[in-house]
Amino acid sequence: MKVSWQRLVIIVGLVLVLVALAGYGYVRHQVKQFAQQPLVLQEPVLVTVVSGQSVYAVTRSWRQQGWVNESNWLRWLLKQQPALGAIRAGTYQIEPGLTLEQALAHLAQGSEHQFSITFVEGSRWLDWQRQLQQASHLTGMELLNDDQQLLVKLNIEQPNLEGLLYPDTYFYTAGTSVLALLQRAEARMADVLSTAWDGRSDVASTHLQSSYEALILASIIEKETGQQGERSLISSVFHNRLETRMRLQTDPTVIYGMGERYDGNIRKADLREATPYNTYVIRGLPPTPIAMPGKAAIEAAVQPETSDYFYFVSRGDGSHVFSKTLAEHNANVRRYILNRTSTKE
Repeated sequence: MKVSWQRLVIIVGLVLVLVALAGYGYVRHQVKQFAQQPLVLQEPVLVTVVSGQSVYAVTRSWRQQGWVNESNWLRWLLKQQPALGAIRAGTYQIEPGLTLEQALAHLAQGSEHQFSITFVEGSRWLDWQRQLQQASHLTGMELLNDDQQLLVKLNIEQPNLEGLLYPDTYFYTAGTSVLALLQRAEARMADVLSTAWDGRSDVASTHLQSSYEALILASIIEKETGQQGERSLISSVFHNRLETRMRLQTDPTVIYGMGERYDGNIRKADLREATPYNTYVIRGLPPTPIAMPGKAAIEAAVQPETSDYFYFVSRGDGSHVFSKTLAEHNANVRRYILNRTSTKE
């Protein structure tokens, strides 16, 4: 009897162990299946976790939207991987194909989605305003309607923001303020301009009284050409004109002075109109930049080539032909402008 009782205890113990192991294995299997289920998504989606929101609330929302299967295994998953429960507030992009475990890990890592906005070289402040107003997940948009308040907050003493913001691609997270983004653009431009101004040539020092004047000239160069190899040569034309007190006579300044009236054409009356930006009328530089120049145009403004050119005209393919005399220039105008116009007609 004694031996039989001991055997019974052993057998019962083994059965209990086996049941426990089987139960443990079942739980692990179910939790693994739950964690590795792919989210049912057809395209990337943005998920915003608000401050204080729990992982249970997030997954409940996902179940309601049909992204994951109904299950009560989340608590077991968090016991095995407690780090998955420490999700952080923010806006995240969840890609199709991610498993539930991977998606929760993404939220726990705090790798918020980076939105982007690109401002091209030669764009104007008006263009920036329009782009920012259409950008998603930015805050403080009301500042875009108050230029004077913006100047104060950016600590800018110039009359407007034109030219003072560096054109580039900027990345930001949801909830970033317009002001914070513009502060970055202004600081970047200040840094690029300061470096270029410190390395200016003697010619630039003679004709430009400040880095702001260099920025004005750079904005004109930016609007005149997109050709990398031409910028410093076009800069030399303007420096040569400044040296001889010859008017700059550049169309982009006239267009800027016309504002919203510009319809794609410049007429003779427009060239005679006395605006602060009409360089066919005024001598020297206009009062402010006419666009946001890039680094290459800024460097060209302060480091012009040495040349005897006073004129240039577009070939119609984005490049320009340069000339030293008015007679040569007029001949080039007839060849590249008037002939092209008559051909179109």
